[in-house]
Amino acid sequence: MLQYKGYMISGCSIPMYMQGCQSRGSVCKAGRAGFVVELQRIDGKMFKTPKEAEVHGLELAREWVDRKTAWRA
Repeated sequence: MLQYKGYMISGCSIPMYMQGCQSRGSVCKAGRAGFVVELQRIDGKMFKTPKEAEVHGLELAREWVDRKTAWRA
C-alpha cells in the first residue's frame, strides 16, 4: 500500500483462467482504534501480465482519490 493524499492505495491483479489478469484498485483510510477501512474497490480491465494489471489498478485508485479530493475542494 502507498500513501496518497491522506489515503492508502494499492493495485493488484486478479488471475482469470485462460483470459489473463484483471486489474483492481483499492482505496483505504485509517479508522478508529488503528483499523484500516476499505473505502472503495475498483475493478478494471483485462491485461496479459500481472504487472500491467497491478499498475493499472494503482492508477484506478489514484484517479478515485483525485476525484474525491477535487469534489471536496
